[in-house]
Order: sequence, then C-alpha cells, then structure tokens
Amino acid sequence: MIWNDMKKSYNWDILMEYIGGKIIALAISEPQTWNNTLMIWHLQVNEKYIRKGYGRLLINKVSEIAQERGFRAITLETQNTNVPALHFYMQCGYQLEGIDVSLYSNNHSQKEEIALYMRKKI
Repeated sequence: MIWNDMKKSYNWDILMEYIGGKIIALAISEPQTWNNTLMIWHLQVNEKYIRKGYGRLLINKVSEIAQERGFRAITLETQNTNVPALHFYMQCGYQLEGIDVSLYSNNHSQKEEIALYMRKKI
C-alpha cells in the first residue's frame, strides 16, 4: 500500500510503502513551477527490499502524479558512482539531461562524485 502525504506547507509529495508497519520505500517529490516539472528529491528502498519492485512502484506513482497535474517532465539527480540507480532510472524511461561536476566538491579529480540530472518527459 502506498501512503501519500502531501505537505501543504512545502507542496511536497511524500510517498511511502509499508510492510509490517515499517517503511520499506520512500519517494519525495516537489513541483518546480518555473519550468512545469516535478522534481524527485529522494527515492530510497530499504536494502532488504531492493529488486522486488518497490522502487518501480513508487517511481510509477510519481509519474501518475505528474501526469494528473499536467507537468511536462519529471527530473531527478543521481551520481556517477551510483551505477545501479542509473540503470534503474534508464529502465524507467529517464534520460541523462545534465551534468554538474562541482555540486559536491570543487576538486575535479576523476575520483570525485559528479551529479547527473535525468529527466523523463511526460
């Protein structure tokens, strides 16, 4: 069961998946009115429940919300070091749209984390 708690004061959607009274997956999104997109700020699945469909369930629900509200796209940020997440988002229809080499650090060594922005057009 997905529980949606839209925080009116921040206009965020907080989606949670529960099993046995415990949160096993979470997605937090926020409308970006300036460009008519929905930004996923956080998507996480408890490590015991990874690859069991809960991440896809939540990201699909975020897509439903975006479509219902007339957004033109959904945007998220991940890191070059999180290869499983990159593959997951690509399987869900997201494409690489931007790179920020200094979001996490001013050190531009090849070992540094780089922010990758991905988008799914609605």
